[in-house]
Amino acid sequence: MAVNRELADTFAQIEWADKQEPAKYEIRTTFVYQALALARKLGYPSGIRFDEKEGPEWPVVVIDLPGQGEVAWHCKYYDKVWDGHTVEDKYKRIKAYIGDSCS
Repeated sequence: MAVNRELADTFAQIEWADKQEPAKYEIRTTFVYQALALARKLGYPSGIRFDEKEGPEWPVVVIDLPGQGEVAWHCKYYDKVWDGHTVEDKYKRIKAYIGDSCS
């Protein structure tokens, strides 16, 4: 199976962020979610699960690489309380944010 170059580059960015002192978790999280999106686009089994030992505060992003097994990263939980928006509210907010820029 051919290696996807974009996913490989994203893995390299994750590794770079992990090696920074102090570790750049916010930057790394962006790359981890980017890798998850790419993996899903490629059809790799992947998703988010909870580490029973760490609890819901540290969800785990998991990607199952073909022929290699799982790779996973803990990412900080988004702890802001849901504001109660509806599906309709959500798309009104998006349209207000986008405005005429995407017309």
